Amino acid sequence: MFVRWCKKDIDLETFKGRVVCPWYDGNGLIYKARILSLGVKYIRDECEALWYNAQEIKKDENGDDLNSYLKENGLTYESIVDIDDDWYEKMQRSKMTD
Repeated sequence: MFVRWCKKDIDLETFKGRVVCPWYDGNGLIYKARILSLGVKYIRDECEALWYNAQEIKKDENGDDLNSYLKENGLTYESIVDIDDDWYEKMQRSKMTD
């Protein structure tokens, strides 16, 4: 079942609690991850697009390239930690209780 959430200009579609990429006909999921020393980022699993905050996902089809971003910062894929696949659902639940 697809669910559409709409809060504070973020309008993303989910499937079973996971954010479906709004680009490329919904192929791929977007994960929230912490990159050591760089903070939280949003990564698309299919093409490794990278966004710096959730609001950018709907504004920028391509995002940045994760591999290039890691290299520019002297990091590797091992620097990606705390991968969260149901981050959007958690964010929506916390807003409902505020």
